[in-house]
Amino acid sequence: MCLRDRALSELIKHWRGEGDLCADMVVYPQSCVWGMGFSWSSYVCQTTMLAQCREAGLGPERLLADDLDSPEDMSLVAAVATDDTMIFCSRGRSCSVAAAEALDKVLAKNGIERHTGKDVNGELDGVVIGILFEEGRRLAPATAKLYTWLRALLALCASPRLSPLQISALLGLPHWVGQLH
Repeated sequence: MCLRDRALSELIKHWRGEGDLCADMVVYPQSCVWGMGFSWSSYVCQTTMLAQCREAGLGPERLLADDLDSPEDMSLVAAVATDDTMIFCSRGRSCSVAAAEALDKVLAKNGIERHTGKDVNGELDGVVIGILFEEGRRLAPATAKLYTWLRALLALCASPRLSPLQISALLGLPHWVGQLH
C-alpha cells in the first residue's frame, strides 16, 4: 500500500462527510481551531503558515530556517515559528510593511484568522523570539529571558540536581545568546 493509499484509508476511518471520500477530494477539519501544545498541531500550524508565506512571495528561497540554506539575497527574508511569521527587510520600512500586507491578504483570502494584537509591522525596535532588536541593527538577548536564566542558575547553585531536560534548557539560552555575537 503506497503512502497516499494508507493516508486515504486513515482519513476514511474518521470521515463524517456526505458520500464517499475520494483521493482527489479536498477536505478540511471540522474544527476551526487546532489545540496548541501537541506536536501534530504545531506541525499543522507551521506547514499551513509556510504555504501561506510561499503564496505571498516568501518561498523557501527567502526563509530563515535551520533546515534550509541561508538565502542568497538577505534584503527580504522571513522566519516562521509555528503560527508566527517574522519578516525582516533591509530595504526600508515600506518593504517590510508591503510584505506583511501581502501575507495578510493571502491569509484573509484563505480564511485564516490572524491574531492582530500580535502584529508589529515596520518597527525597528522590539523583541522577536526572545531577541531584542534595537534600531533594526543591534541584537541582544531579551532582558526578561536573561533574568529568568540567571535565577535558574542561582537555583542550581542552591540545589545542584537537574534532569537532562533541565540541563538542556539551562544550556540552551547561552548558546542562543552566543550566536548573536
